[in-house]
Amino acid sequence: MLAYALKRIQLGLIAILVVSVFVFIAVRLSGDVSLMLVATDATPEELATVRHELGLDRPLAVQYGLFAQRVFLHGDFGTSMRYGVPALDVVLGRLPATIQLAGLAFALALLLGIGCGVIAALHRDQWPDKILRSVAALGQSTPNFWIGMMFVLIFAVHLGWFPTGGRGSLSSLVLPAITLAIPSSASILRITRSAMIDALGSESVNFLRVMGTPERDIVWQHALRNALIPVVALAGIQLGMLVGGALIVEIVFSWPGLGTLLVDAINRRDYSLIQASVFVTSTFLVFLNLMVDLLFGVIDPRISYR
Repeated sequence: MLAYALKRIQLGLIAILVVSVFVFIAVRLSGDVSLMLVATDATPEELATVRHELGLDRPLAVQYGLFAQRVFLHGDFGTSMRYGVPALDVVLGRLPATIQLAGLAFALALLLGIGCGVIAALHRDQWPDKILRSVAALGQSTPNFWIGMMFVLIFAVHLGWFPTGGRGSLSSLVLPAITLAIPSSASILRITRSAMIDALGSESVNFLRVMGTPERDIVWQHALRNALIPVVALAGIQLGMLVGGALIVEIVFSWPGLGTLLVDAINRRDYSLIQASVFVTSTFLVFLNLMVDLLFGVIDPRISYR
């Protein structure tokens, strides 16, 4: 397993490097940041001086080489133009809010998806199964931002049960977490149902029934364990999507996480802040994918890491 983990870490580092190159080039193609740092009536000489101080007059390859040296050797993304402090410090200050939102949404998605998926499989083609599948299809097809706006309109504006946005008490986390969890829970429900139906019809489960094993033990101790393998694979993908999808939800609910920070940085062409945000997010996603891959061996020891 150690060799496999090291190989996955190497692939993850390559992925992070590719992302850093892409973002570095993309943000510079979006416009000249030096124009935002000088007066509207600045002379060409003043503009050239600012570009020289920022290193923007050098070839793009040289700029990236210096950027990569600072980032990978010193963790220095530069200073945020808006906040006037190191960009990495700003990103790390917003990261806990995004992790809190995505973590709770992930827990809700697993709880609802696996639980309802098992119920749907145990009542295959009966009314509970049909209702749950219909709800899952609706949850997957409805955009997050629309769900969020409806939640704000109904539960925050009209009923006044929850705040309309911001990050404060625990109640401010309820609506954005549920909004973010709905599409993922629908996907997990469908894969859990399919995997449970296959597991309940397997020869090993039929043998346990012949041996007189209680149906309750068969469902929760044997069938569900086998069904969790594809569920874990999907859950790892969904967790990454939750972190990325939090951007839209954070904007709808004014949640002070990486999503709102990144949108603000893009609007202001804050190169350092954009690059730090994307780098931290991609590193976090690579780490999550590695953890999911290694978790397969815990769920099913038959899986080989060769």
